[in-house]
Amino acid sequence: MEKPKKILATNHDMGSAQAMVPALRELSRLGYEVVTLADAEAPALQVFRASELEVRTADSQVDLLTIPAKENPDLVLVGVSVPEYGSEKWALKAAAMLGIPTAFIVETWPHRWLDIYGERDIPLYSQSHLAFLWDEVSCEYMKSKGFDFTKLVATGN
Repeated sequence: MEKPKKILATNHDMGSAQAMVPALRELSRLGYEVVTLADAEAPALQVFRASELEVRTADSQVDLLTIPAKENPDLVLVGVSVPEYGSEKWALKAAAMLGIPTAFIVETWPHRWLDIYGERDIPLYSQSHLAFLWDEVSCEYMKSKGFDFTKLVATGN
């Protein structure tokens, strides 16, 4: 995958947003254009606003589908969250429709997320080009759930 120049990062939950922000700040410092996106009601919005990164706010599901097209990023980075309607799920769908590469971060071990929401989320998240995971145990677990092991990277939190 070619080195992205513009990254659109989004999530609904605060934990994933907090896990993303240090890396996003560093990418911005290195010259990448970093734009964050959150639903107007999402807990992640306050994290993104406090990060001093560029923030887009979505007021509707239509915004969540159209903002990735308007931003035209080289990479869409998302986290995982409990809600079925989270911005990360809409961004992944939009990126797939637009042919934009995607990556996701799991800020802790993926076991609970996949045990509870795997049936709903695996078909969407397994389309991603890269997954950043807690550790090698997480990578092995994701592989056991059908994810392509070559797309899994242990990065810590």
